Amino acid sequence: MKNKAFWKFILDHLSAGERVLLLTVVDSVKGSPGKSGFKIAFTADKRTNGTIGGGVMEYTMIEQYSERLRNDENICEIRYLVHSPNAAHGEPSGLSCAGSQTNCALSLSNKDIPVITAIYNATVNNTASKLALTEKGIVYSEGKNSRQIKFQSSSATEWIYEENIGPEFTVFIIGGGHVGNALSRILETLDFYVFIYDERNDLPMLQANFFADKKIIAPYSELGSHIVDAKMTCAAIVTSNFVTDTIALQQLLPRHLLYVGVMGVEAKIERIKNSLNEAEKKLLSNQKIYAPIGMKIGSSTAEEIAVSIAAELVKVKNEKSKVL
Repeated sequence: MKNKAFWKFILDHLSAGERVLLLTVVDSVKGSPGKSGFKIAFTADKRTNGTIGGGVMEYTMIEQYSERLRNDENICEIRYLVHSPNAAHGEPSGLSCAGSQTNCALSLSNKDIPVITAIYNATVNNTASKLALTEKGIVYSEGKNSRQIKFQSSSATEWIYEENIGPEFTVFIIGGGHVGNALSRILETLDFYVFIYDERNDLPMLQANFFADKKIIAPYSELGSHIVDAKMTCAAIVTSNFVTDTIALQQLLPRHLLYVGVMGVEAKIERIKNSLNEAEKKLLSNQKIYAPIGMKIGSSTAEEIAVSIAAELVKVKNEKSKVL
């Protein structure tokens, strides 16, 4: 999950000598407003960051656990909440939207600062790592699981929840101009690790872009060498001209990314395709290229185009997640 600000919130309050309650949705059933991986953190005086689904359920959890924090309790438990007033099993959540969720509540103190610092640094640096919640507390370790989230429970007092740190999917925005800037601003709020890539080191808009997780200034002809995990990587080609769009596409075709989109009208797209050599055309025919890029919403401004691209990326990401 993409939550640098969330872990920074926890770290800041722990460093100030406060205790923090970390509440994590470790399991959920369809219909639940709280999905696996959702988190909220709050202090004894109810300053909060994040969500586990909202509504009366979240309000009740904050009220109950903040009081227990004020009473200096050490908290480490899981609770199975059912979103129905007539639940045969589990604890009624106060909601009536169907589904259920299992929440893990864990109180954190200054002894947890090293672990929270490691998690925060991993989110900033996109380090391959994971966190675990058990009946013994929170643990950080290097390396990732094959699944983004895993939860096992043998009883109410024995469980393990593991989550890969950082977004599961990466997006390369190729081109740091108006559309690239607008797209990175939107994707900052979504569950993607975002690179913005441009070969112009004197582009003011690129220099002022603080939304992307990482900037790469390098020739478009070297783009392919920066792709690490192709099957979990998306690329939006939104450079300033036909030539650089073509070079970027030529670099990406051999990598077989999860998603490649190219900005431009139909005539420009056809011109790019016609400029490819036979080997590149064969690669193109064996994979889906989203061109013109973005959902068809009649967009015209850079911001509207960015919205259409972001929507298409979310659709591809969620369809891929269902398969994993």
